[in-house]
Amino acid sequence: SAAASAGGGFGLIGETPLVDLSRFSRTHGVRILAKAEFVNPSGSIKDRIAKHIIALAEQRGALKAGSTVVASTSGNTGAAVAMVAAMRGYKYIVITNAKCSEEKRDSMRAYGGQVIVAKDGLPADHPEHYVNLEATLVERHKGEGYFGVDQYENLDNPEAYYQ
Repeated sequence: SAAASAGGGFGLIGETPLVDLSRFSRTHGVRILAKAEFVNPSGSIKDRIAKHIIALAEQRGALKAGSTVVASTSGNTGAAVAMVAAMRGYKYIVITNAKCSEEKRDSMRAYGGQVIVAKDGLPADHPEHYVNLEATLVERHKGEGYFGVDQYENLDNPEAYYQ
């Protein structure tokens, strides 16, 4: 099947079609193309960044067999990271906040990893705030193969959209 030949879906990520929307332009001769990111395996544009960040971490030696991927998220990135980590055979921990829907949390758990819902109402600079808890966990488990995605500061994140 196409999925099997694409590495269980990993190779399908980012191979999304362009849709020509030029006929909707009010200006003659303008070509408008839209990237159909909803065709990614999890249905999200975030699949692209999860694949890119994890692939680069593998190339750099930051992720190896037995590693654990850790990501803080308010939603879609967590589901994409969970899917890509599972595809690549990594354990994963996704940290989110109480505002993340139960359905989104279920989609993160569906790939077999752990989802932590951080305490609500903590100040943004608190080490247990969901955004900071990723770095806190990675630091606590230093030397144990934990890799922090660090989506909010990782320059590999925006770079993924240019690949």
